[in-house]
Amino acid sequence: MKRALIVLTKVPIKGRVKTRLIPALAPDKACELQRRFLLDILDLVHLLKCQDDGLDVIVSYTPPDKLDVLKDQVKEVEAHGKSSMFRFVPQSGADLGERSYNAIHEAFRTEGCEQAVMIGTDLPTLPLGYLKNAFDLLEDCDVVLGPNVDGGYYLVGMRDKEDEIFSGIDWGTKDVLRQTLEIVNKKGLKLGYLDLWYDVDEPADLRFLKVHLEYLKTCGKRVPERTYRYLKRVEL
Repeated sequence: MKRALIVLTKVPIKGRVKTRLIPALAPDKACELQRRFLLDILDLVHLLKCQDDGLDVIVSYTPPDKLDVLKDQVKEVEAHGKSSMFRFVPQSGADLGERSYNAIHEAFRTEGCEQAVMIGTDLPTLPLGYLKNAFDLLEDCDVVLGPNVDGGYYLVGMRDKEDEIFSGIDWGTKDVLRQTLEIVNKKGLKLGYLDLWYDVDEPADLRFLKVHLEYLKTCGKRVPERTYRYLKRVEL
């Protein structure tokens, strides 16, 4: 079975990424943090790809005209021979819902995938097992959601292009998960849940991330190294 893992990301451009962390972080530092988040997520995805040859990895990026900038930003990954595992596709759509649907629709239509899982780049500590579990759940479920502590979701997976779960959603609010569940239930779709996790949008999230990284390091667990090294040097 052919599967797609889609990484939805903004190209790291100063003043245009992680803006909710400004002025807690200066624009250049917020941009560098976004770059490291992206690299660490690509490293995580690389681990999964190495275990699953049937996985198609798509980096869905915006702005569409900044591919050269994106390629330059991720050259550390390319230097390790991993770039051939990723395909870069520009995002399209007026809002997050349209961009999400179009990215997944492209995987089903163009790539012929039977399952698709999509994540962002704001969750550098996400365990690899969560991605594996998402695909496992899709063997029996129509939709898989990873609930976020902020009322949204950090992961969505499906085995058909259910456009309606992205329509009529108040994106960026605490109602995203609730509204999505209402649509899923109304359509009678079989739903699979992952464990609760978090992403990093606000200064409080970043402070929590810094503490969490130290905890993971102390316990000898996997740490997103680029993010960890950077936050060690950043005053919050």
